[in-house]
This record gives sequence, C-alpha cells and structure tokens, in this order.
Amino acid sequence: MSQSNDHARSLDIRPLTGTERHVAVFRNFDILPPGGHFELVSDREPVDLLRRFETFQGGCFTWECRMRRRDEWLVTIGRRRAPANAVRNGCGERNGRGWQ
Repeated sequence: MSQSNDHARSLDIRPLTGTERHVAVFRNFDILPPGGHFELVSDREPVDLLRRFETFQGGCFTWECRMRRRDEWLVTIGRRRAPANAVRNGCGERNGRGWQ
C-alpha cells in the first residue's frame, strides 16, 4: 500500500490471486480508523469483494466506484464513523472478520 502527499492510501490488487486480493483488502480495511479510507485498484469489477463487505461489515463501510474501465477499476473504500452508542466491535472497532 502506498501513500501520497494528501495521505490517501492506495492498494493495487492487480498482481494478487483471488484469495490474496480479499485478504489484502480486508487487512487494509481492518487498520483504517473510523472515517478513514483507501483507494482500491483492480483489473476487474470487484463485485465479489463488495458482497463480502456487505456480509461481514454490514453498514460499517463506504464504497464508491470512482472509475470503470475494461481493465481497471478504482474504488474508494472507507470505514464509517461509529455512532456514539455503538456496541463494541461495531463500526469503529477492528473486528477482522471479513478476511477470515
């Protein structure tokens, strides 16, 4: 993962295998602070990855597709800020369940 001057993180999963892709993405998500985000670069539409986020992270993430090309997709993935009354291991906690 790289960082630019504006502190936006970028994760290019194109050279990784399917399983490695999901592990890398969820590990990067798990270290995000509430309100943080990173840019995902993929060579295909990451629809399976979005389904895993919906399954394991519920409403605790944001997903914005910023670019769609035949061989390149750019998605911004973020961690929502936890509401004040959130339970432990909610949106603001790192639960790590997504990539296990």
